Amino acid sequence: MPSLSPFGLTIDPARDVLWTAAASIAQRHGATAKQRGRSAILAYGLGNGSLRAFYRAPGEHAFNDLVLAPDGAVYVTDSQGGVFRLRPGGAALEPFGDSRSLVSSQGIPIRADNRHALVADYARGLQRLDLTSGAVLPVAAPDRATTPGIDGLAPLADGSFVATRNPVGPMRIVRIHLAPDWSRVTGLVTVARATAGISDLSLIATGDRQTIAVGVSQWASLPLC
Repeated sequence: MPSLSPFGLTIDPARDVLWTAAASIAQRHGATAKQRGRSAILAYGLGNGSLRAFYRAPGEHAFNDLVLAPDGAVYVTDSQGGVFRLRPGGAALEPFGDSRSLVSSQGIPIRADNRHALVADYARGLQRLDLTSGAVLPVAAPDRATTPGIDGLAPLADGSFVATRNPVGPMRIVRIHLAPDWSRVTGLVTVARATAGISDLSLIATGDRQTIAVGVSQWASLPLC
C-alpha cells in the first residue's frame, strides 16, 4: 500500500468506521515524483483503529474531501477534477458525474433526500451534482456573492452552509444561504476574516451547535518537491 496523506474524514456509525480520503502529494514528507497522483479512500475501525478496507483510485488523482450519503454510499472529491463514488457494499471506486464540468472539487455536502450533492469547485464555484443522473449544473450567484475559492464546505442545522475560502482575497470563513432546491445563492456573509487563528484555512466541519475549521493548516509552509 502506498504512503498517503489523509485529508477529509467522516464517521459511518452504522458500520463503526472512520472513512478517510487520502492522497500522495508533493508536500508529503519523503514524497517522490514517482509516487505523486496516487489516491484512495480507507476505512478504519473506530474501536481499535485497524484498517478494514482500502480502495485505490484508478489513474492519477488528488483526493480531498468525502461525505457519507444517506443511502450508505461514499462520495469523494478529486481536487484535480471530478467526483468518485463507492457504492454501499461496493468493491471498487467509480467515477461519478460529468467530470468535464468540474475543475477542482473540494467540499461536498449531500441533501438529506439523497437527490443532490453540493460540490465546491475551487475554480468554478458551487456546483449542484444530481445523484441520479450525474448531471452537474452551476449554482447561480449574484456578483456580490461569487463562490470560487471555497475549500471546506459543511451544512448547518438551519439549511445554510459554512465554508472556508482561500486565497480569493483574505482568508475567511463565510456563511452561504441557498434557494430550497440549491439552484442559486440567496445570501453570503463573512463571519470571520484573516486573523492569526485562520491564516491558512482548509477543511471545516459542523456538529451539535458548533463549527470546527482547520485554521492554520501549514499548507503554505510545506515546500514543493
